[in-house]
Amino acid sequence: GMHHIISDAWSMDVLVKEIGILYMAFSAGMASPLPPLPIQYVDFSVWQRQQMAADEMEKHLQYWVKTLTGTPPVLDIPTDRPRQDFPSSNGAVFDLKLDPAIASAVNRACAALDLTPYMFFLGAWQLLLGRYASSQDVVIGAPIAGRGRSEVQELIGFFVNLVLMRADLRGNPTVKEFYGRVKEMVLGAFSHQ
Repeated sequence: GMHHIISDAWSMDVLVKEIGILYMAFSAGMASPLPPLPIQYVDFSVWQRQQMAADEMEKHLQYWVKTLTGTPPVLDIPTDRPRQDFPSSNGAVFDLKLDPAIASAVNRACAALDLTPYMFFLGAWQLLLGRYASSQDVVIGAPIAGRGRSEVQELIGFFVNLVLMRADLRGNPTVKEFYGRVKEMVLGAFSHQ
């Protein structure tokens, strides 16, 4: 694998696909069939810096200050071990296969609530965390691909960004109200990434 300073999971998929295409072509004695890239990573960096001009940056900064003002410093979830003095990023992975009947029910719920599955599961996760922590204010960091422009779809590089998603569980909202808040939160975070 490559370090995240130069690559992300999307890039690894691009790299593996391109190596496969090149291997097939070269083993058949053909030239590379890959088209030239429309831009390079450095072009993306320049574009990103231009987007952060004073007026754009101020707009994004105001959104995040408004969104994150008053957030709790930590989500106090009951655990089986005491919290460490110094935070660690050590963790584990749990693979779960979603039963087809449940996946179908989730898709129906998403259609009824006008949500994407991402919004549905993010909201469910935040609701669960809020219940365990007895908190009506849940903030989590969510990685996003950062590849909104078509020109960067086939580039290798680090495009991932982390945005904060703040769930508002106040007022005992109905499922429809809660997921309306989740949808607004996700769309706002994505537009100000």
